[in-house]
Amino acid sequence: MRTIYKLLTLILLIVFAGNLSAQQSATRGKNKNKKPQTTFSRKTIEGKEYYFYRIEEEDVIDSICVKFDVTPDVITQYNPEIIDDTLAVGHLLIIPVRYNTAQIASAEKMFNHIVAAGETLYSLSRMYGVSINRITALNPGAEEVIHIGDTLRIPQNAVVGNPIQSQDAHIYHTIAAGETLYSLSKRYHTSVAEILKQNPGLDPQKLGVGEVIRIASDNKELQPAPKVETFNYTVKSKKETLESVAKKFGVTPEEILAVNDGKDRVQRGNTIAIPRKSKKETVREEIVQITKRKEKAAGEPFNIAIILPFMNNKPQDVRSTLYTEFYQGFLFAADSMKRRGLSLNIYALDTRGSSATIDSIVKTLPEKDLDLIIGPVENEDIERVAGFAREHDINMVNPFSVKSTEAEKNIKVFQCNIPHENLYSRSRDKIIAEIGDRYVVFVIDDSGKENGKLDHLNRIKTKLLQQERDFLEISLGQDPYMETFEDMAPGVRDVFVLTNASSRSSVGKVLAPLTKLKEEKSHINITLYGYPEWQVYTKEYINQFHRLNTTIFSRFYTLPGDSAAMQLQDKFLYWYHRDMLQANPQHVVLGYDTGIFFLEAMAQYGRNFDKEIEALSYPGIQTGYKFRRINNWSGFNNSNIYFVRFTPKLEIEREILPE
Repeated sequence: MRTIYKLLTLILLIVFAGNLSAQQSATRGKNKNKKPQTTFSRKTIEGKEYYFYRIEEEDVIDSICVKFDVTPDVITQYNPEIIDDTLAVGHLLIIPVRYNTAQIASAEKMFNHIVAAGETLYSLSRMYGVSINRITALNPGAEEVIHIGDTLRIPQNAVVGNPIQSQDAHIYHTIAAGETLYSLSKRYHTSVAEILKQNPGLDPQKLGVGEVIRIASDNKELQPAPKVETFNYTVKSKKETLESVAKKFGVTPEEILAVNDGKDRVQRGNTIAIPRKSKKETVREEIVQITKRKEKAAGEPFNIAIILPFMNNKPQDVRSTLYTEFYQGFLFAADSMKRRGLSLNIYALDTRGSSATIDSIVKTLPEKDLDLIIGPVENEDIERVAGFAREHDINMVNPFSVKSTEAEKNIKVFQCNIPHENLYSRSRDKIIAEIGDRYVVFVIDDSGKENGKLDHLNRIKTKLLQQERDFLEISLGQDPYMETFEDMAPGVRDVFVLTNASSRSSVGKVLAPLTKLKEEKSHINITLYGYPEWQVYTKEYINQFHRLNTTIFSRFYTLPGDSAAMQLQDKFLYWYHRDMLQANPQHVVLGYDTGIFFLEAMAQYGRNFDKEIEALSYPGIQTGYKFRRINNWSGFNNSNIYFVRFTPKLEIEREILPE
């Protein structure tokens, strides 16, 4: 790659030297009405083709990406002189020409994606590696709002990798009525086993119309799969299984699945296909392992590693104390499950906040024969350990990082903190549904310090405008006491209030005039909606929360007086002779909730619980868990969201947002 860059740089210097005077003259006398370029110079370097393109006046990164069917990363990779997406008119760009035989093999130029709960244009752009502009260009109106169940067209040629950009290229296919895994394997010249390997979330018994699957192209010429000779066998006994039939005929379960459209039809009376093998033929190395790791024998302990920065090599501080408390809470959960007969070996591994230590830890993991990994914390450490987990088929839990994207691409990763985009998207849908016939008032702190929530509010405004609903916006900078409310909304009796306030001082600025309005106009029913940050201010503002019928949404919340939470506090005090560190969330409770859920999953379904995890849900003392696979080729996101309601009757109710 360095050689390519040197050659590219040399060619650029030659091009610039040969055309410098012409370029300067053209730039000085640039005709704004000249037609945009439609043909582009191409050069071959070390057997690969590149475009040479001069930036025009109206160009932006996204428009160039659309023009050449590449992503912004490719532009900056081959043109490192571009800083902060700043483009200089006349500057010469080098852009790799995209070629991929899998793309040519696909008859479709695009595929359909059905929007699921919590998905946004941003999350879809990351899922398929295509810019938001590219999606909205094919789906007019999507830039304003997308809804659950909408069908979006995604450009196929934008997601297929090219020989330069990607070593893990895929094409995507939307399953149509009548299609089977077998027919798809023939269409794309691959095997059923390979499709199942690429889409671990796919259930061959329940192939759904509209599901998107991915097919690996590996940037190579796809060759027709060799025809497998088979013979028929009729299952004679209820005791026969896929494994026993495979053993009987000297083949693997995967090979039987591959010639039976990926379905396990081993039931008495069924006739199934068996691949014919010569006596000398050995099992092919390329056959994909679909089955999971062998399960534990009865009573054999599960081995669990908790990899966190306990920082035992340094004086304990707040951060290391919190991670230690998480571990202690997990031990309480383990003790509870052991009383129910679950046998466990738990390894606490200290990362010490060092990538070098992470590398050392990973080297020791194979000898522990792990069944579950929890942690680590830092995103780059998560990526390192997640790679090990995938290679060794071990489920891995990320209980802390919100920004890690490993679950989007690693089938073994469980993302415990629902991603920010999903949290706000699903909560926003719920809020819009709860507005009903009430009059909506936006109370805006326009000091410039509270802009983080404005996009959230603007999306709600867009929805109201689409519904032809009236709403009122009050600027606290212009009217800090909301004295104009009655003049602007005369006769209104039922008010639904939304705000951008998230900091303690800003929330106070919003609560004060609303509380005064409620005191002076008791006949007005006010319902106020806030954010996860607000629970930190509960002690200070709880009376106003109740008076204004306030609802907040959050990933976690412990109900005051919860008996299970109080028992944990007492237990912690008894064993460790101190109170839990005050934090939000409480890490002891977080460790307990995490332990109970995943240990229960192992108790019910064994080390391969990821196949059954979507059947489990846990309301949580502080954090609830309900996992969904993000797509057929990814890991899992926690979908649990709480709506916490402070009612005028001085009660606090916690509702789990339905999916």
